[in-house]
Amino acid sequence: MREQTIQNQINHILTAFPEGETRSRSAISSAEIPESIRHFLLTTLDRKLELEAIQSMPTQSAWFDVEDERVHVALRQTILAMSLSARFPSEEFSKIVRQAVENVLNYLISPVETLVSFIFPNGADSVTANDVRRKTGYFSDYPYLRMGVDAYLERKGELRIFKPDFEKTVSHLDQRFTRDHLTEDWLKLLQPLIKMVALSSPGLPVAFVYQFYTSKGRSDIASAVTSAAQSRSAQLITVGTLDVILRQVLHSGDVEVKTAPLVEKQTVGLQDEGSDVPLWQKFRQKDQVSDDAEESTTIQQSETPDAAVPLWKQFQPNEANTAGQPAVYHDPAIVVLGVGINHKNRFINDLFNGDENKFNATMNELGSAPDWTTASEIIADHVFRMYQVDIYSESAVDFTNAVESRYSGDRA
Repeated sequence: MREQTIQNQINHILTAFPEGETRSRSAISSAEIPESIRHFLLTTLDRKLELEAIQSMPTQSAWFDVEDERVHVALRQTILAMSLSARFPSEEFSKIVRQAVENVLNYLISPVETLVSFIFPNGADSVTANDVRRKTGYFSDYPYLRMGVDAYLERKGELRIFKPDFEKTVSHLDQRFTRDHLTEDWLKLLQPLIKMVALSSPGLPVAFVYQFYTSKGRSDIASAVTSAAQSRSAQLITVGTLDVILRQVLHSGDVEVKTAPLVEKQTVGLQDEGSDVPLWQKFRQKDQVSDDAEESTTIQQSETPDAAVPLWKQFQPNEANTAGQPAVYHDPAIVVLGVGINHKNRFINDLFNGDENKFNATMNELGSAPDWTTASEIIADHVFRMYQVDIYSESAVDFTNAVESRYSGDRA
């Protein structure tokens, strides 16, 4: 699964740079690729440029005074020109993209372990403090780790940093920062990994989630996830399912979730949606779907073993197994929007003309929608057409994405 995720991401990035087109700084800056990958590539380019400049610039010469101010000005102008014209050689680009994707994915899953192996290569026991700071800068996600490393280096005030002390300190920092995380905090922290994996599958690989939580000292969450996965013989877990497990573990203290149908073997009804089509565009195309196509989709889904239970209901706790426990969700809007509930006030103002009662009524209707086709019809009739909403507006796109992600498992 890891190699599949890596290769799919590599293919996606290389597609943005067709053969023969430049791999310049400006092209990479404007390409539609994940921000964390872009950051790693541009940082790599800066480093290559720095090394090339060092090799090509004169340090001492009997033929001119390298300390002369005019020479310094010329060197600065040369370095600036090199920076603006920097690009990756075509023959090197694929290899560098793979390096970027592998390191970023590993970092998103196990940041401390990845940082240590990246900063201390080939079994090195110590490196310079400048190397630690520079190499940490390759990663743009989890900014609390970068700030922690900066504070650590400032406190140490030493020229060389030793691997055992660095690993122990950063691991402690990672666990301490996430120790009091609630469900919403965890889901927000996981967003970069969720988005990267989305190119390869409709859910997070259970192995990734297990490593993520184990590395942060949260064996309780890791065990709950693997137990639920084993009970369903599943290798993937959707964001909605993870949401349920987190709420059970963190809010009720119940880590026994084996009997609840929380992890699915496959994501029903997603294969025909077209993963490369933006969610708002897929919604716009719904009006063009024929009755025959809808009937065909219904028949196809009915042949799937789990189709008798709507996908959204598979995410809910089994009532027979949660007797006497508080329900995971009390507000239909949370079920419908997931983490998109954070934009509730904006949705009410922009999409429902400020009418909270209409918003709540629509949430109740969407809460009973068994699939995305039904939900999209409700949105079209009771939101966009009723209130003359521009479906290309930011709020309309965010709202559509939030509702659709309930069924796809890609909460954004």
